[in-house]
Amino acid sequence: MHASYAKKYTLPLVIVMSLAWGIAGMAHNATPLLFPFFSDTFQMTPQNNGYLASTLSGCWVLSILVSGIAAPKIGNLKYLLACFLLTAAALLLLSWSASIIAFYALIGVIGFGAGAIVPISFSVLAKYTSPKNRGLFFGLVMACYVFIGTAGAATLLPNIADKWNWNSSFLVLAVLFLIVTLCFFALRRVDEDIARNKAIAADEANVSSASQWQLLKQLFQYRNIRITVICGPAISIWFLTVCAYSVLYLMEAHHFDPVTAAFIFNGFGIGSAFGDLLPIASDYIGRRITIFLATAIGMACFACYLWLPLSIPWMMIFFGISGFLFSGVMSLFFSIVPSEAVPPELLETATTYNPAFTEFMGGTLAPSLVAMLSLYLSLSSIMDLLLLLPSLALAGVLFMKETAPRVLERKAKKT
Repeated sequence: MHASYAKKYTLPLVIVMSLAWGIAGMAHNATPLLFPFFSDTFQMTPQNNGYLASTLSGCWVLSILVSGIAAPKIGNLKYLLACFLLTAAALLLLSWSASIIAFYALIGVIGFGAGAIVPISFSVLAKYTSPKNRGLFFGLVMACYVFIGTAGAATLLPNIADKWNWNSSFLVLAVLFLIVTLCFFALRRVDEDIARNKAIAADEANVSSASQWQLLKQLFQYRNIRITVICGPAISIWFLTVCAYSVLYLMEAHHFDPVTAAFIFNGFGIGSAFGDLLPIASDYIGRRITIFLATAIGMACFACYLWLPLSIPWMMIFFGISGFLFSGVMSLFFSIVPSEAVPPELLETATTYNPAFTEFMGGTLAPSLVAMLSLYLSLSSIMDLLLLLPSLALAGVLFMKETAPRVLERKAKKT
């Protein structure tokens, strides 16, 4: 790719993708955060919280798979514009919903619309930004997902619901999605410019004629892909289960009210936002050592949060540190390592199927499984069991190949 051509789009794409990831994160986390408020309206049990999260995540996974194939043909930014407009409409209808069936259906539409950001942003940023700064750019967009989507949502949405009603929270989300849609509309000509410059962008011209199944088989020939497919979902299950059930856990185990529980969860959200500094650090010290140290320390901090008799500020600190570390590890497994593990012709496949499988395991399967387990186990016991999952990442990273370009470059110079 011509350097000036890539540089031309770097800043606007990073800014808009970061904003889009943040708002998509708010939609992803809105249901568990607002569940204590709307559950009375629809006579829902705590198990419904898991089923709603699975509904949203299942449609999110479907969107990743469809978007990874359809968006390049239609135009990445144009496709995102349509999906975010659809999400805004669904959120608006959700704020007026009076039927539990309509509620589930609209949650699914929101998941499908917001999930499109995942494969499109990873593919576009991987192609049109410098590989040496991949940790920086991917880290920024994922940081916005966590900071705005978790910390911002935990601060904004429950307080709006407490002051007015839960309907107002979804209405505010609809407005935010419309704002992002306008950003995509302003950048819609980027697709046309990219299409006109296919001859300049050599990787755009090198399109494989293989079927999706053949591409998937090629993908699993790479060791790091096989490792991330195992370790990524383990961290994702931990992270998304914590997001889905922390408010209910704090209400059950510590008898906090919903606003106080959301306030404590905000510590996790703030810490998780800065966790995407880890991919930036891994650009310089290496992916493997970053994942190993972050996972080990994160497990210890989460154990302290669960088992020690802590005051609210200390709960937030230990919870925030664990969020900080696991958020960074999830970003590395979710997108950065897979994008570096494969040749350019498999890039779009790696940034579609790996996130889709990780989201399916962590976002779709895990909440429903936790909902069923909660019929037999307390949420405290379920949180304890979550500590087993990161050990897979500790073991897997020992077999992973280093992929950070700067680290590989240093090793090559030494030899």
